[in-house]
Amino acid sequence: MKIEANNNTRLVQSDLIRCIAMVFVISVHTVNYYFDGNAAQLLQAIFFTCNPLFFMLSGKFNLAKEFRSAEDIIDWYKHKISVLVVPFVFYSFLLYTWKNVHTTPLYYMAYWVGFIKGLFTGQIATHLWFMYWMIGITLSTPFVAIIIRCLDNKQLSALLLIGMGWNTVAILVYADIFGNAPFPFQGWIFPEWFIYLILGYTLEKIKNKRHITWIIVAGAVSLIITYVQKTSLAEVVVAKNAYDISPLFTIFVVGVYILFDKVLIIKTDFVKQILTRLSKHTYSIYLFHSVFLGRVNNFIMSLNLKCAVSFILAVLTIVVVALVVTAIIDFMLLNVLIKHVDNFLRKRKI
Repeated sequence: MKIEANNNTRLVQSDLIRCIAMVFVISVHTVNYYFDGNAAQLLQAIFFTCNPLFFMLSGKFNLAKEFRSAEDIIDWYKHKISVLVVPFVFYSFLLYTWKNVHTTPLYYMAYWVGFIKGLFTGQIATHLWFMYWMIGITLSTPFVAIIIRCLDNKQLSALLLIGMGWNTVAILVYADIFGNAPFPFQGWIFPEWFIYLILGYTLEKIKNKRHITWIIVAGAVSLIITYVQKTSLAEVVVAKNAYDISPLFTIFVVGVYILFDKVLIIKTDFVKQILTRLSKHTYSIYLFHSVFLGRVNNFIMSLNLKCAVSFILAVLTIVVVALVVTAIIDFMLLNVLIKHVDNFLRKRKI
């Protein structure tokens, strides 16, 4: 399986985006402790870029792979079981244990039945919804990559336009104008969050500085319009679905991604090293950070500091605490488990 060469700058910028997305995840779960009204709406619009950024990074690297045989696809799945599914199940178990071990003993069958049910129904933690989409997208990736790499630039542009149009109709027409009426059209193979996967791959082709500038400007304008939707137009139906896969919000996300990927280039070696090391734990932090949210925010709020100071302090504290805890867990338990699972899968021929 051939992987396209990545230069060091490209990898560092991706580490930067990955770390920023992780901080934004914590921020979006923290902002309502300290802000409300228009300020909260603006900050949420910025921080809600977190999940799209993760999807775009997945598309950037994974859709660039060449799957030349069935063996390549099988190897891909084996690798993703080790690095994606195993951490997900592992930290889901820790989250479930954190919430339930004091009410149901670990050795009770009901405990394990509850965990398995929660894992397969998405009820262990609300923020883990992202993983159920990511697993489905990961299963699709080899076949999407094969399709995408066969398209020329015009065909790829047409694909993106149709995808954006599909989301526009689903959100603005059926969800907003028709009052959350069920979207009856089915069968489009790249719905909803898939648009970010494909954008992550497509944006690698953009090199022209003028195009980059216009994308960032369009992103800034889209943020302003999104903010107006959520504030001045808060009572109007079109404000209900202004984030996630909203067409305007998608343009804003693209602007943010381009800004960190191609404009704010990291040149300091010390910062590069920090980003590289921190990015290794962003997945674990994402999965496990919710354990610390309530306790840290309640403590910070008790200090009676200014809202902005409290918010920044809370986010930084959660990042540091989650990093330390997950780094220890990863080193002592998860990495060992991943290694054993990976070795087991490599020895099995399918």
